[in-house]
Amino acid sequence: MLCTDIRKRLPEFALGDLDAEPAREMAAHLSSCDACRVEKDSIVRTVGALRAAPPASPSTARRSAAVSAMLRAHAARAEAAPPRARRVWLPWIAAAAGFLVLVAAPPFHARSWSLEVASLKGRADLLDRSTGTWRPLTADEKVRVGDRLVTQPGAVVQLASGPHRVWLAEETSIDFVDVLAVALDRGRVCVAVVEPGAEALRVSDVANNVVRVTDGRVEIALRDVQAMVGGSRETRQGEAVLPAARTEISRRLVARVDRGAAELRGSQDQRLRAQAGQSGTFDFGGQPSTVGMSDASVAPWAGSEQR
Repeated sequence: MLCTDIRKRLPEFALGDLDAEPAREMAAHLSSCDACRVEKDSIVRTVGALRAAPPASPSTARRSAAVSAMLRAHAARAEAAPPRARRVWLPWIAAAAGFLVLVAAPPFHARSWSLEVASLKGRADLLDRSTGTWRPLTADEKVRVGDRLVTQPGAVVQLASGPHRVWLAEETSIDFVDVLAVALDRGRVCVAVVEPGAEALRVSDVANNVVRVTDGRVEIALRDVQAMVGGSRETRQGEAVLPAARTEISRRLVARVDRGAAELRGSQDQRLRAQAGQSGTFDFGGQPSTVGMSDASVAPWAGSEQR
């Protein structure tokens, strides 16, 4: 598949609407094409942020339909338009997000969110999206919605905002996608809500699964999940051909609850509550499940919850 074909189908890929074979071809292309992968990551994070937002009236189904319609409109526009430079359509997605807020949510007061660097061990790099530049994170500065933070080997960062604490382990990458919402791309974080009745803090992955930490202390990481994928295809003679099953690997959130509780929300809004002493994760369909933890040690690399 050519890059132009890939980019026209990125909305379907982000929404999980592709069949197994075209999805496999796209995944193979994205693994070797940096430009297309950048476009994919951007649109997946946008869709994830929209879906992870707390559903309001009208229903979640209408919200999902609006997201799908906007992305299909982008795909049609990309097909009809002549080739353009990289990332020129990103303002269209941003406009779609703004439009969705206007049509699918009641009036609200805009809120901002920032976290102070409470402690910093080693090196971490911050992408300031307002300027598009990377720079080393420094002690006592603030990280805001829209920023991206990456920790280097041996680093640990603690961030604090009111009753919320977030630790980043080494070699971890997160995006601050909304108020009280972060997207985990790589590595491990520890999240704590230290005051009863405080708002939940949400951590999502690229598959739109979400862990909501309502109280207590929870370690959240990404792990590889394997699944056997089979199928069939028709030949020109009308004969069905059964290809060999193959293994697909996807990364899913794993939540280990030290204290309090966490709510696991699957990509189709399936929900399950994990209690202290339990570990929860998601399967390929976004279905959450929990088991008891055999290892009681949760985020030993994270420090004290006190600033």
